[in-house]
Amino acid sequence: APETAIAGSEIEVAHDGPEYQNDLVTITEVGARRYTSYAYAHRDNPAVLKVPDTPGDYVVRYVMNQSGRVLVAKPLTVLAE
Repeated sequence: APETAIAGSEIEVAHDGPEYQNDLVTITEVGARRYTSYAYAHRDNPAVLKVPDTPGDYVVRYVMNQSGRVLVAKPLTVLAE
């Protein structure tokens, strides 16, 4: 995932996870539990995610569906247009 993205744009996120059924690649606000954007890991690689419309600090994560465990998290700064 890139380090920065423009609000409302799309980003591609390459991943190397187990890709179990319903594992997710997500964008989540820092400190939040709910994601603002997601893609199923087993469907596309790279996953295409819509960047939130609100600038700020977010995290791109790979989340295992079975346990809810986050395998990888990377910061993403969303910038105004």
